[in-house]
Amino acid sequence: MGVVQGDQMVLNIGPQHPSTHGVLRLQVRTDGEIVSEIKPYIGYLHRCFEKHSENVTYEQVIPFTDRCDYVASMNNNFGYVVTMEELMEIKVPDRVEYIRVIMAELNRIASHFWLWERMAWMWVPLHHFYICFVIGSAFSIFLN
Repeated sequence: MGVVQGDQMVLNIGPQHPSTHGVLRLQVRTDGEIVSEIKPYIGYLHRCFEKHSENVTYEQVIPFTDRCDYVASMNNNFGYVVTMEELMEIKVPDRVEYIRVIMAELNRIASHFWLWERMAWMWVPLHHFYICFVIGSAFSIFLN
């Protein structure tokens, strides 16, 4: 096969889909139409959130912290609000602290249920394999 000579170019690709939450970016080096090198950058979560937060008030940042994690969004709010209250030396009532902890725990539980739901969907195709081959082979000793 002959050597293809083309213009070398570096492209930034990603994130392509909203479900990736902006956590994957690929730096691709091409030689013409051939991809010669790919460098993945995992954890890439830059949506100009920090710069945008500089130009809005404290209360207007909270919807952005919601969107950093769709499953357990209130946990991000919790961290941001507690940090801002410490910086501004605001003391909240104990009742607020209790409600925040309860909501954080409910969000944590919800995120675990989301994980279990995904694992259940992965198990469905494997379930038939398990029944046919693993359990079936265990009962085959009684059939001989």
